[in-house]
Amino acid sequence: MTLTLDDLGWDIFFSAQCAEADPDLTVMRLSEIHRDCMTGITADETFTLTTPPEVSTGTFAVGDWVLVASDLRVAQTLERKSLLSRRAAGTDARTQLIAANVDTLFITTSCNPDFNPARLERYLALAKDAGTTPVVVLTKADLSDQVDDFVTRTRALAPDLEVLAINAKDPADQDRIMALCGHSQTAALLGSSGVGKSTLLNALTGETLATADIRETDARGRHTTTARTLRRMRNGGWIIDTPGMSPGDDRLVASLEALGCRNDQIQSWLVLPAGQQREDLEAAVHRFRPARPSALVLSKLDECTRLGGALSVALEQQLPLTALCDGQRVPEDFHLARAADVVLRAMQVARKPNAVPAMPPPVTTSFSSLEHARHG
Repeated sequence: MTLTLDDLGWDIFFSAQCAEADPDLTVMRLSEIHRDCMTGITADETFTLTTPPEVSTGTFAVGDWVLVASDLRVAQTLERKSLLSRRAAGTDARTQLIAANVDTLFITTSCNPDFNPARLERYLALAKDAGTTPVVVLTKADLSDQVDDFVTRTRALAPDLEVLAINAKDPADQDRIMALCGHSQTAALLGSSGVGKSTLLNALTGETLATADIRETDARGRHTTTARTLRRMRNGGWIIDTPGMSPGDDRLVASLEALGCRNDQIQSWLVLPAGQQREDLEAAVHRFRPARPSALVLSKLDECTRLGGALSVALEQQLPLTALCDGQRVPEDFHLARAADVVLRAMQVARKPNAVPAMPPPVTTSFSSLEHARHG
């Protein structure tokens, strides 16, 4: 199906900015952003874009409209209608761009113990600062007998707040959501891990992305989405999914930092998904740096389709790669990070990106022997 720029969300707000632009430049919309490059889309093609040497990709956001030169280098970013951003976790005051030119922000939470009014208020403030319209989506309504209470408590957070209680797998509920982001409009999904963002995204786009179960004890889930991506919905609208936001990270870092200061025998190991985008891995390392992690554990190797980024981050950040976790069972899937196994896995992933083989049989070991091996 051939699209037009209008289908991508182009309108007079952006075209007016191009009245005096170089006619040799091409209009594109950013659909993905990586550490060293970006993905731009036109009405009928997708391109890998670069930036001038002095410009970081961190200054761009998924959803941006840009003008691109013939060498596929971004020459100009058009003024944004809206910009979702937040202060990056950590000790400095860096700003992390989340998404640009978003019309509607779908703030997702679940009808279970994940429901947190204070967190929703933070997300609503984020939407207000960005200049976008918030809609709170209460997922897993089919699994709760207290839906009306969740809806009432949510509506009390802000005047005229749109609140939808849904079952993400119900076609009627999917239509209710898509009605709030019509053809050529752009929405973003925001929420903590495990609330069902990936399930909802699958339903709205017709694509199949990985989903992850939640822990029944606290209703918290594993992060499934690892990068911001612009995707087309079934109704012709666009949606930007975001990695699960974890408001408790800063508190966890502070607690680990305090423990480390009191007892130098306590070590913290940083556990990261092996297939995560390099820039998100770097952000996680930066976020937890105050906790002084002494080792790195790469998890979810059974879902991983690339290892180069994770290995590069471990090397550049001088974090010893201590262990690998091939699945979700510990200690069964927990392995000593032997150099030969890591190299073999990297080669296998490179050759068969869609069929990742399992790790060699687990090594029977203890945490003390792992620590001894790391220092040895």
